[in-house]
Amino acid sequence: MTKRKIFLLAGIFVLLVIYLLQIIFSTNAKVKEIKIQDKINLLTIENSSGKIELSKTGDVWNFKNDIPIKQDLATTLENSIANIKVLETVSKQADEQTLKKYELENPIKVSVHFENEKRPQNFLIGKTSTTGNQTFMMIEGKKEVLLVASNLNLLFGISQNDLLDMTLYSVLQNEIYKVQITQKSFVAQNENVESESENIANDEAIEKVFIAEKSGELAEYNWSVILPEDFVLDNEKFENWLLSISNLQAQNWIEDFDGFDLQKNILSLVLSARGKEIKVDFFESSDPDEVICICSENGFPAIVSIEDFEKFKAFEF
Repeated sequence: MTKRKIFLLAGIFVLLVIYLLQIIFSTNAKVKEIKIQDKINLLTIENSSGKIELSKTGDVWNFKNDIPIKQDLATTLENSIANIKVLETVSKQADEQTLKKYELENPIKVSVHFENEKRPQNFLIGKTSTTGNQTFMMIEGKKEVLLVASNLNLLFGISQNDLLDMTLYSVLQNEIYKVQITQKSFVAQNENVESESENIANDEAIEKVFIAEKSGELAEYNWSVILPEDFVLDNEKFENWLLSISNLQAQNWIEDFDGFDLQKNILSLVLSARGKEIKVDFFESSDPDEVICICSENGFPAIVSIEDFEKFKAFEF
């Protein structure tokens, strides 16, 4: 082997050692963390979709108008902004060109408010790095541009609709041990009344009630009918029906409820499951393609499609 080849191989070996040492030292380098210790009670997110305000009472997150939201997603937002890992300071003095480079001239703004009424802390989120799992960001009032772990741009770029929890209730079919259904049909009275609302009030309700509960051992249980007394129940069909109504999704939540008339409660359902009762009330709507629903799980009025409502009416007794 010639001296030239020996020097060349030695040079490659030295470069390789240097490269490996850089990897080791960079891996072992201490990652700076920005931690929020105070209890957060309000998060405000301003992005291209608008402004989102999330308030926290105890461990429960809600929109400020109390509409239900996805608790796991809201908690992820809280944890992501309360525990930020800073990988690198990419600029110590952000000028106009730097802000543009990292898409921080019109950033996503996240404001964190605290229970102790301490001054809110604001974070400005820019673009995602080329790796897709890191983000460039700033803390309002400071000049440094930071490269932080996780894709905060994707996480806080959500809309209010992304946060909505449209679940009225959800239960496993095999957890249900008692069912009560009250169906009402309304027959108009032939009375001379002055308005449509009075007409509704004067309608006569014909009510039917069905009650059944499980009996026997868990592996060999049966459904026993309490009401109507002479009703013969097909257990298999009843189980299939229970499966079809084991969860219910809202089409929309009703924020302004004053304009809705709840005099016609056309169906009520009470499911006993997991040691509690879930009550669902359906009310007639002026729109024939939907009904109004209120569930005891959150008590917030919602619009339910007529297709979903028909599932509840499918069981005949």
